[in-house]
Amino acid sequence: MSFEVGLAMASFRSVWIDLTFDPGAQPYPDWWDFTSETGCRAHLLSVSTDFGDPPHEGGVCADPWMGKPTVVTTSFTREGALAWLTIRASLPPEEEAHVLPPGTYLACVMRVRRPVPPDACSGCDTIVTVRQTRLRVISPAQEHHPDLEIYLAP
Repeated sequence: MSFEVGLAMASFRSVWIDLTFDPGAQPYPDWWDFTSETGCRAHLLSVSTDFGDPPHEGGVCADPWMGKPTVVTTSFTREGALAWLTIRASLPPEEEAHVLPPGTYLACVMRVRRPVPPDACSGCDTIVTVRQTRLRVISPAQEHHPDLEIYLAP
C-alpha cells in the first residue's frame, strides 16, 4: 500500500490505514475470515514495513521508513457480511520518517498466505473486494491533530 504526499510535510511518525473486505451479495466466506485464533486462516495475514523483497525492492515508490524499527498492529473485525482491517504502522517517539512532497511512498505490505492444506477453508472461490477506505499520515508535531487525512470513497 502506498500514499502520495502533496502538502508541505517534512516528516511523519505514523500511518493508519483502514480496509474493508466485501464479498458482495455472498455470505462472508471462511477463506477471508482472519478473526479466529483457531480458524483455518489464523495467523495467515501479516503486515510489515519491510520492503526488501520483490516486487517492492527498487520500485517506483520510496521507502520512508528507511529500515527504522516500526511497530505494526492490525485489528480484523467481522460483522455480518463485511469485515474491516485496521493497520497502524508507527515509529518510536524519538524517530521520524522524512518525506519530500510531491512524492509517492510505501506505507506497508500486506501478505495473505494460503492455509495448509490449501482446501482447509471453504469459500476460496468467493470473490471478495478489498477496498482502502481511509489513510492517515500523522506528523510528529501533530500526533493528535493529523496534518494529512485522506478519506477514499467506498
